[in-house]
Amino acid sequence: MRVAIQAPIPLLEDYCTITNYQVCKPDLILESKLYRDFYIHRKEQRDYVVLDCSGSEPRKSVSGKVLLEAVMALKPNLVVAPDYDVSFVKTVELTLSFIRTHGKDIRDLGVGILGMVQGATLEQCLSCYKDICRLVDAVGLPRSIEVQVGRASFLKRLRTHKPIHIFGIHGDPERELEDLLDLDRRYLFGVSTSLPVRLGLQCRLLDEYTPEPPQLDYLSNHNPYPEFTRDNIKDFLDLAGG
Repeated sequence: MRVAIQAPIPLLEDYCTITNYQVCKPDLILESKLYRDFYIHRKEQRDYVVLDCSGSEPRKSVSGKVLLEAVMALKPNLVVAPDYDVSFVKTVELTLSFIRTHGKDIRDLGVGILGMVQGATLEQCLSCYKDICRLVDAVGLPRSIEVQVGRASFLKRLRTHKPIHIFGIHGDPERELEDLLDLDRRYLFGVSTSLPVRLGLQCRLLDEYTPEPPQLDYLSNHNPYPEFTRDNIKDFLDLAGG
């Protein structure tokens, strides 16, 4: 499974060039020339680039207009349609509205659309998947699904598959990745995470995932333990088979 590492802007070259799979945030694409230029260059180097619709955790999507502006600036391989954490009804509404309004313009650029699955129960997640899967090119599973129902449990119930991307790791990375990789790997497209970096910045290894480290400060150049961070990324890649 491919791995996209997320890191503060001053540390992108240090950690996000280790793999050729990238996931980036729309607000930073528009606000930071350094961030935008990095991901444009990675796309030029033939990395696979996914533009998320959310810049925060829990997920909070930017507007469709802002997201389209970021797509025009970056021209990623995939853009994530707007979603709403835990709510499958709002997520389906947002996704369908985004595709109706902007889908043709986006696909005319050669950019695919990824739809997020959301829900508070397994049945809601399956309903969300059913409602959006025929309209999108790939499907994303956020951390909230791992918290609510378990992503592996959800995937076991699917009868048809689109390429699946895992957004963020919740809890024990070894356990979650093992659960996922026990399934049919053909559909597991990739996983994005900042966990190896966040732990490394605190001089912690990947198995020291509790308590959960603070969210990234994307403007910080603080990098006191680069060896820990690199070891964490290597270990994560080994766990993901990437």
